[in-house]
Amino acid sequence: MLHYGFYPANCLHQSLALCRLLRRLGAPSHLRIGVKKGTGSFEAHAWVEVNDCVLDPTTEEFSRFESLGPMAANRETSS
Repeated sequence: MLHYGFYPANCLHQSLALCRLLRRLGAPSHLRIGVKKGTGSFEAHAWVEVNDCVLDPTTEEFSRFESLGPMAANRETSS
């Protein structure tokens, strides 16, 4: 977890920022959000993938989550 800034960023905040940065640099990044099933409580995790490679320092942690599919992290519109 990121500890610098005005508030601590969770995995969703970090993944959204990384995905947007990578897309601006031209990398084909995808935001993934996953949920853990069968634990009796709701748990979710967000991560970024580029060319099917997971960019997550907690790779062991994310493997316990089932991805909901690709999410749109950047919906810029031209004005």
